[in-house]
This record gives sequence, C-alpha cells and structure tokens, in this order.
Amino acid sequence: MDLNAVKMFVAVVQAGNLSKASVRLNVPIATLSRHIATLENDLQTQLLERLKSGVKPTLAGTQLYEQSQSHIHELLQVERDFGGLSGQLSGILRIAAPPSFVPALDCIAQFGKQHPNVTIHTDWGEKMSDLLADDVDVAFRIGELKDDRLIVKKLMDIHTKLVASPALIARLGTPDTIAELANFPCATWARHFEQLSPWVFGDSQKDKHKQSYDGAYQYSSNDLFALNYLAVSGAAIAMLPEYYIKDTLTTGQLVELLPDVPRANYPVHLVYVARRYPSALVRAFVAFCLKNYHANPL
Repeated sequence: MDLNAVKMFVAVVQAGNLSKASVRLNVPIATLSRHIATLENDLQTQLLERLKSGVKPTLAGTQLYEQSQSHIHELLQVERDFGGLSGQLSGILRIAAPPSFVPALDCIAQFGKQHPNVTIHTDWGEKMSDLLADDVDVAFRIGELKDDRLIVKKLMDIHTKLVASPALIARLGTPDTIAELANFPCATWARHFEQLSPWVFGDSQKDKHKQSYDGAYQYSSNDLFALNYLAVSGAAIAMLPEYYIKDTLTTGQLVELLPDVPRANYPVHLVYVARRYPSALVRAFVAFCLKNYHANPL
C-alpha cells in the first residue's frame, strides 16, 4: 500500500473535498484522484463517496481513516529520516506561527541557513492549528497553554510598550495614568471583533496587583502591521511588542507612554504533538530555537 496515497486520502477526508486537499498538499486534483483510485483498487473497496458538495468516507473509508490518520505522519517521517542518514538534515518542516511574529521568522531563517537541504513551509495565521489534522510539525504559540496532547517548550517572553506618535501627543497631550487613557483614541489587538484583548499592566500574569485598561477602544485588529500603522500615523495609542517597534522608537516615530507602569509579559512556546515521537528534523529545529532564543526578552 502506497504511503503517499494513504496520506492523500487522509488529507481529502479532513478537507472534505479534493480542491481543498489539493491546495493543502500542493498536489494537482488529478493526481489526488488517481492515487485514491489506485488505493481503492489495491484494497478492493470504495473509500470515498462523491457528493455535489464534496466527498465523505464510506464505512470502509472511515475505518481506514481512523486507523491511519494518527500514524501516517510517523511513517512518512521515517522515510524522510532514513533519507537523511548521511548526516545532512533534509526533508520538509511544516511550521505554524501567528501573523507578523518576527521571532518565528528569525528562527526559521537562521535554521534554514544552517540546513540548506531542509524545505520549510510556514502557515501564518490566527487559527489555532490542530497540529495533527493540519499536518503541522511545530507551532509557535503565544500565551499560557494547557493541552495534554502537546509537548510544550517555553521559548521566550514578549515584552510590550504603550506607544503613540509625537503628532498625537502634540494634538491631544500625554496620559499620566491608566485611567486617563479613556480620553484618548486607543487601538488594541483582537482575534475577532467580539474578542478584544484588554491591556494588562503588571509585572506578570500572576501579579496580584495587576491592572487592566477597561475603557473603550476605537480601533481593533488581528494584525500588528495595522496597529503599528495606526500608532505611527497619529490615529491612536497602541500597545505593541518591543521587537516590532524597536526601529520606530529609535527613529522617534513612536514615543513610549507610561514608561514607569509595568507591563504584562506574554510567554511564547514551541509545541508539537505529544503522542508522536518527534522526527530528527523536529528535534533539531526545537533544539536550535531553544539554544539560540530560549528566555530571550523581546
């Protein structure tokens, strides 16, 4: 039985149709259809029922999916690992990371320079990937995590600053307290409009004396570029990661506000599936990140 054909079958079942699976695997639809037809012929049974809205597995297809989806990645990785026994890391590394997360991009770029035979694909998005279902090897995740299905490695802390442009300060003045922020236009990060992330002030998430800004936010976005633009253009006060605004603070495009009020730190973790023995490639990437970036304040 062709392992790649089984992988394609699993991807089609998870996607619900051939088109989405084709995009996810970067494989033409005709190739998917041909491999699945061959798999059905090898097993002498129909695996997929074709519908107007897509496909769904037959009873036999459901049984094959349930028995293979948690193991196919390991078997394919064995092939990749044995192909790289020459000492040179090779294969495909699939990574998920939040959008505009520069530290992840830096890890990826530096790792890729050291291992030119490794092909790296990164899925940048707010969706919290199901690592197994989405065929993700390693994910960068921000915030506290409690998931027994995942191996979680603390990588670093993100530090934030409250900033505004000199133009906004000249126009509206400078807030002296957290409460006075209510008199200014503010822009905050939000995964969705209904899920605004309040600004937290305090030495850590566990600080008993932490405070939060509970006023209104005129702007919200799930993209740091948008929040940075609003701040630099003078439209709003924003709270942004230090790594993202280092240059604009240096050039004076942004000025820090309330510098004596402690900010909350946000932990960054590397995660991968717990029940899957990590491949040599995953182990090498995680070790590289921990060695070079572990506990670095950003």
